[in-house]
Amino acid sequence: MLRESSIAHDYWQLLLKDIMQEKQDEFGREKKTRFKYKQQGVELHQQQEKLIELLEKKIDKSQDTAQKNNDSTLCYHATDV
Repeated sequence: MLRESSIAHDYWQLLLKDIMQEKQDEFGREKKTRFKYKQQGVELHQQQEKLIELLEKKIDKSQDTAQKNNDSTLCYHATDV
């Protein structure tokens, strides 16, 4: 009887240990997943900032070109007069 009780006790201890380990592993996976998504969010934000910067440069360049074309047109008409 004592031996059966000891075996049952060992079984339940092992089972509880396995359950606790599984919970820790699950927490670790969740933590890694949250970190991964946070990193992806940071990377996307950085890419977004770069795209905005490039777009602003493109707009500025287009505006400069349009202004130069406008100035050229004005000079051309001024010489006609």
